[in-house]
Amino acid sequence: MYAVIMKNKERELFIDALLKGGANPNLKTEKSKTALITLIDNGDDSIGIKDAIKILIDAGADPNLGDSDGSPPLFYAADLFNVEAVKALIDNGADVKSFLSIESDGTLIADLLFDKQPDDELDDEDKKSRQEVVELLKPYR
Repeated sequence: MYAVIMKNKERELFIDALLKGGANPNLKTEKSKTALITLIDNGDDSIGIKDAIKILIDAGADPNLGDSDGSPPLFYAADLFNVEAVKALIDNGADVKSFLSIESDGTLIADLLFDKQPDDELDDEDKKSRQEVVELLKPYR
């Protein structure tokens, strides 16, 4: 399923072909990442990430299956401020309430997202994307 890290418009075609050929969308890599997590972690939201996420989930990928630490795809999407991936995961069954209740270093993800002001180290584009992600997740708090 390394087709998910392709950064061109044919990515969805390759993913679809692999899935139709019997590829398991929930198979984990040697680093314990699913295809969804790998897609988001290496993806580019400007090249059809929403469509690729939908293709994987429609083929049986679990939008809540986490890595070896239990971090689900939504964790990666929110951490990277990937607005399109967050939207696609929410639209396709991600369990937002469970995600917001995850603890990271003793702090709830919800507290990290909602109570923390944007980092001064973030550029303006990342600050804007972070705020969009927060707004998408707020209704589930």
